[in-house]
Amino acid sequence: MKVFMPVYFTLGGVATLLVNYLCTRINLIRSLLISISPALLPIGIVLIIVGGLSLAFFIKRAGWHNYFYSLTDTLDLRSYLKQQATVNDFTGDKRQDLVKSYYNSSLIETYVEYRKDNATVKLCIPNNVEAKKKLDGYLTDAKQKVQNMVKAKSYIWSNWTQDGDYYVMTGMPRQP
Repeated sequence: MKVFMPVYFTLGGVATLLVNYLCTRINLIRSLLISISPALLPIGIVLIIVGGLSLAFFIKRAGWHNYFYSLTDTLDLRSYLKQQATVNDFTGDKRQDLVKSYYNSSLIETYVEYRKDNATVKLCIPNNVEAKKKLDGYLTDAKQKVQNMVKAKSYIWSNWTQDGDYYVMTGMPRQP
């Protein structure tokens, strides 16, 4: 989750500036949002500045290459672990049971982070017992998936350990 903070702040700032622009250009929106329009410009600028500072922090700590590999590998791991909704054969409607919902919502806090001297993968443990059992069944598959990622092949990975609400796997760079 924290890997995406610069992206979230920057997108929020751009959206706020866009709403501010629309408030000043379209009279319909101006009449509806006239009271908050003066506050939108500073909020948008602050969000973009915070996004830029957090991006600079991540890049300083990990480097450009590692930061973008962290983003892409996090998205890849989340999509790999996500459980799809079941489709009813008769009606064609998608139905998602509660266990899958808990399981998929915990994946939002799952991330891969590469740094200059190490790498970390954190899988958030769901609060539901059945969803946790489902995640426990996928831990070996998740480790194989991480080890086969392009950037992750240059690391030697440990086994999963439980650290609070997360399963954590760390990697150390391979010696050439």
